[in-house]
Amino acid sequence: MSPGVFPTFSYTAIFQSSMISMLDKVKVTAAQVAPVFMDKEATVDKACRTIVETGKAGAEFVVFSETFAPGYPYWRRDQPISKLSDLMVEYHKN
Repeated sequence: MSPGVFPTFSYTAIFQSSMISMLDKVKVTAAQVAPVFMDKEATVDKACRTIVETGKAGAEFVVFSETFAPGYPYWRRDQPISKLSDLMVEYHKN
C-alpha cells in the first residue's frame, strides 16, 4: 500500500439513548503509518495530520496500531542489559 492511501471499512454501530435505538453506519479508517520512533511530539503531530487527511477523504473514525506511539520496541531482544535499561527508560518517557 502506498503512503497516503488508507483502507476504509463500513462499520455498523448501534447507538442507544434512553428514548430510542438507532442503527448508524460509520466509515472507519485503519491508519497504516509509521510513528516517528522515540519522538512523542512528532508522532502526535503525524497522527493529527493523518486524522485530518483521512477526514478529508470521508473517514469518520480513525484507528492506529496499539504501539503507534511511541513505536514498537523492536530492539528489546537485541541489546545487552546495560544498554536495554537506558533504552527502556527513554522508551517509557515517550
